[in-house]
Amino acid sequence: MVRDLERPAHFFNGLSYRLVEAGPTLAFTATRYWDQFDTGEALLFEAARQWRHSGTIDGPYRRWLGDPFDLTRRYTIPGVCVLTIRNGETPQFPLMKRRRVAVAAGTTHVVPAGDFQPSQDNHPHPERELHLRHTMIREYAEELLGAHEDRTTPVDVTRDEPYAAINQAFTSGAASAWYLGIGLYPLTWKPEILIACVFDAPTYDTLFGNGPSTGDEGDLLTGLPFEEETVRHYATADTMLPAGRACLTLAWEHRKLIT
Repeated sequence: MVRDLERPAHFFNGLSYRLVEAGPTLAFTATRYWDQFDTGEALLFEAARQWRHSGTIDGPYRRWLGDPFDLTRRYTIPGVCVLTIRNGETPQFPLMKRRRVAVAAGTTHVVPAGDFQPSQDNHPHPERELHLRHTMIREYAEELLGAHEDRTTPVDVTRDEPYAAINQAFTSGAASAWYLGIGLYPLTWKPEILIACVFDAPTYDTLFGNGPSTGDEGDLLTGLPFEEETVRHYATADTMLPAGRACLTLAWEHRKLIT
């Protein structure tokens, strides 16, 4: 239905990582994107229909699933949601106004954000890319640098540019990644892995300073001050996705540690 009525810019049955256990250690297996779309995003379409008829989102499929924390009854590909902070004299962060995407068009979100997937759709060994940093780096290249998502050849983040330069920022200590937690999107019960990445200002400017302001997935809002008033404004905005709100709120709570 989505493909026929309003096809997003990127809509394909890509190889993905399915979350099967969420505890101190996260466990994954391989799946395909449309498995999640059909069993997870279906909750969104059911909720819209139920709301029109009854004013609630509680439908038969949601009731059948029962426990949102039971990951065995549906396919769950976690989102990797990253709040990026440019750590200068006044820390700043970007956001994205999303459009032409498969889910959550017309909303605002942290940058970058994407599903946990390997770089190649037919990867014979997807476990080789089972690393959150790899996904983050590819999403940085796509959303802040306008890199094209090829999906036909594997990406080596240690050699292929512009990915290698971003990877080097992490390995050199010029950038640091902070795990903030994991939660479920209330409407679709999609797991969201919440991360804050902090770049020193010169490194951020070198990597992303000349990137495009508009891309396939939306329009960037850049140079937002990482200050209480701005954080509160976006964390409470109606258009901000829940995972974005959580990233902003948690990063602000722990700002003295991460910046």
